[in-house]
Amino acid sequence: MRIQRSRERSSGFRKQRNPTQKLLAIDAAIRKAKREKLELHMISLDIRKAFDSVEHWTIREALSEYGLGLPAHMVETIMDTLTNTNIQIRSDFDSQTRYKSERGVRQGDPLSSTLFVLAIDPLIRTLSQVGGSN
Repeated sequence: MRIQRSRERSSGFRKQRNPTQKLLAIDAAIRKAKREKLELHMISLDIRKAFDSVEHWTIREALSEYGLGLPAHMVETIMDTLTNTNIQIRSDFDSQTRYKSERGVRQGDPLSSTLFVLAIDPLIRTLSQVGGSN
């Protein structure tokens, strides 16, 4: 089995893509597999609140010696922006409720999308290895 990746079918972080285009791409892949009698396996990831769900340890691992190999001081600087953060929620009932940020990346931070991709990269690599793709 071989995993075929297609940037044209990937729609993450692309505003111009809509559900209809995704469904048409899936339909085309199914029709081609049937026509050419090919084995077909598909995966679709739709992660709700993706940036909020990333565990900090996965980011640390991706940045450190096991991942990118960044020097420890750079890893710590980046991690400080994530782990030394408090979230304040304002409401009519309690206007100063604070919570410590225990996971996720910061909304609006230019590094957030990169950190998210680095955190999920091991999943992508594992899927490629299982499928026999390079």
